[in-house]
Amino acid sequence: MPMTLPPALDLSLDLLRCPTCRTRHLRPDHGALRCPVGHAFDIARHGYAGRLVVIRPTGRHLAELRGRVPAMVTVDPAKEQRLHRALNPFFEAVVTEQVEYLAVLSRPDVLDLVAMTPSARHVSRADLDEDGLLPDRVTVSVLATAYRPR
Repeated sequence: MPMTLPPALDLSLDLLRCPTCRTRHLRPDHGALRCPVGHAFDIARHGYAGRLVVIRPTGRHLAELRGRVPAMVTVDPAKEQRLHRALNPFFEAVVTEQVEYLAVLSRPDVLDLVAMTPSARHVSRADLDEDGLLPDRVTVSVLATAYRPR
């Protein structure tokens, strides 16, 4: 019987790597995880359990949108240093991966995207109603770091 995972965990499997061949895009298979090459393994036995995974935006994240909507909040350049200071006493970074891709979006998708960002409180619907203002593609650019307890 196939494993059913919560959507958030299902998405995070794309960030993990097979411990044997290092490929991504792991999928559940009869109580284990399997990589595209076919290696199967137990998630806890191979060290993925008990990790804190932190995903945060890079300066390129949603750049096309921030370039057209001046009221959009930018990514704080000191975010990495603050994160390190907060986590370092308790966690050790094991691996960091950058994930970046171009997302093609409809106008309603872009409006929903703005509503999900910290900018939602700073941008009014009127700010977004100008015809041609919103891009139809945006860069998604994040860093994903797995930490283990010290």
